[in-house]
Amino acid sequence: MRKRIYFCNNGGFDLSAMLTFGVSAKESSDSIGKFGTGFKYAVAITLRLGGEILVRSGDEEYNFSYVEKVIRGKSFNVVTVNGKEAGFTTALGSHWEPWQAFRELYCNCLDESGITSDSPLDQFDTIIEVACEQIYLAYQNKSNYFIESTPIYADRNVEIHNDSRPYFYYKGVAVCRSGKSIYSYNILRDVDLTEDRTAKYPHHDIERKIAISIATCDDPKIIEDILLSRLEYDNAINYSASSTASSEFISKCRQLISSDRCIPEAAFTLLNRLCDEAGEWPEVELNNVEQAMIDKSVAFLRALGEPVDDYDIKTVKGLGDNCMGRAFDGRIYLSKIPFQLGTKQVASTILEEYVHLKHGCPDFSREIQSWLFDKILSIGESINGEPL
Repeated sequence: MRKRIYFCNNGGFDLSAMLTFGVSAKESSDSIGKFGTGFKYAVAITLRLGGEILVRSGDEEYNFSYVEKVIRGKSFNVVTVNGKEAGFTTALGSHWEPWQAFRELYCNCLDESGITSDSPLDQFDTIIEVACEQIYLAYQNKSNYFIESTPIYADRNVEIHNDSRPYFYYKGVAVCRSGKSIYSYNILRDVDLTEDRTAKYPHHDIERKIAISIATCDDPKIIEDILLSRLEYDNAINYSASSTASSEFISKCRQLISSDRCIPEAAFTLLNRLCDEAGEWPEVELNNVEQAMIDKSVAFLRALGEPVDDYDIKTVKGLGDNCMGRAFDGRIYLSKIPFQLGTKQVASTILEEYVHLKHGCPDFSREIQSWLFDKILSIGESINGEPL
């Protein structure tokens, strides 16, 4: 026997409204549905999946099925209601997944303050009965598609929930796939949706809002969890979308940096941009050998015609995993890594950061490559005592 789902609510079932495209009586801004097409899609998809759908409302009963019909030389399954053609085919929503059909029926039920159950409930005016394995599976997994838990943090745009789910949500409904993350996110306002109820502009409407919400969050534990997470989405959050940050976010970033914990590059960039004074990484005291390595490197590079000590050179903690140096706001910052690899690496790191500052050449760019080749050839000319 097929497993069945029952979508139950009070109020009548207006067959004409349900079968007419573009008709939606949901005027509340809190309503999930707005296109006036959801029920039609759900019917078409259910029938296409080999399922059954029956509506009982008061004394009326509406049985949905289909008949095969050739239209312009091509065969279609035309949806019928009690034997009468409904004006659309089972090809409607051909790219939709089964859970999206469940979503439409479930959202309609929520909008009408109804209940969804896997057993019949006779106390309601209208019951939509669906027998379809894939729809039933979506019902069993509805926690993936609807976020109904209590958030652990919220602002006017975003809720943060204490679990990891495969989607981003809008008003509690899945609208976009998410990378792996330590928390789940429900957007509360201003998300443009496509006809299939997925986010039209996920980067702007979803990911940007999440980045701003985290950067302005005042919960130190949530901030630390996200900054230290190495999960796919968490590590790629683009904090540059935010023009500000909470004192808790700034404090947590500095605390992690000072303890040599690596934070995402985007968080690091935001912190630097917002700091009144650049490069507030804790400075490291060098021993005599390490200081001699810097002195020899500077003297060697000066002899090559590159006055690298025109810029302050500081050795600090917290530049990030495997980061040897950074050029920032007129200063050269070194980590302890180059010192472990020898004086040549110290000189190389100082030279690279100097070139970034002096000539504005970005990392991994054609400009820095050209500068290095030109420098090598110029040194060769000096050795040979004549130009090329």
